[in-house]
Amino acid sequence: MPPKGFSGDRAFDVNDDTAPNAAILFEVGYADPTQHLSSATRRLRMPPATDLTTPPTYPMSQELGGIDVTFRLMSAADRDLMLAFTRSLPERDLLFLRLDITQDSVVDFWLQNIETGKTVSVLAEHDGELVGYCSLHQSSSLWTRHLGEIRLLVSSDQRGKGIGGELARQIFELAKPRGFLKLVVRMMSSQDDAQALFHGLGFIPEALLNDWTIDRKGRTHDLIVMSREIEENL
Repeated sequence: MPPKGFSGDRAFDVNDDTAPNAAILFEVGYADPTQHLSSATRRLRMPPATDLTTPPTYPMSQELGGIDVTFRLMSAADRDLMLAFTRSLPERDLLFLRLDITQDSVVDFWLQNIETGKTVSVLAEHDGELVGYCSLHQSSSLWTRHLGEIRLLVSSDQRGKGIGGELARQIFELAKPRGFLKLVVRMMSSQDDAQALFHGLGFIPEALLNDWTIDRKGRTHDLIVMSREIEENL
């Protein structure tokens, strides 16, 4: 039986990043969230393979959705830029954030993890303004140190241009040299478009946890965990 929300073997466009906070939010829509797709089916749905032997060189620029986007690695010098970006986000985008990245202390801790190598973050800029980011976080637990967690956010006025998909692809390329074996995304049960983005990148559902998260307004939501092996090219 095909998963709910899918039409047979429909392939999703990985450049559809219209959902807010795509790495954290999406609606799974699976009758059985633990049911894995076959490797053959996943390969059919993947975009063209990317050479992972050489990580991206930054800064780099691409034309996406008719605009020039510059990608570069985040550093301590971007503290004020990130705070300005997150504090300009609409309430809808902030509602389901796992961490309140509008707070100075949260961004400072993020930057500390970048400096120690526990986190790597790629920023997307257009005309000198931050329009999105994607981060790869290393687990602090010994028994899950092989997992890399992805978190992704694109500003609402720049969605639908493929920025989210490109950010995710670059983070994937940065993950393999860092020794990760599997990439993981955790999401609340409300975002179809983000599910489509990561499904199109070959991620599969691993678990559905009922009422596992609570948003800024005190409402509980199911938590979805998706993953993909990093040995396969994206």
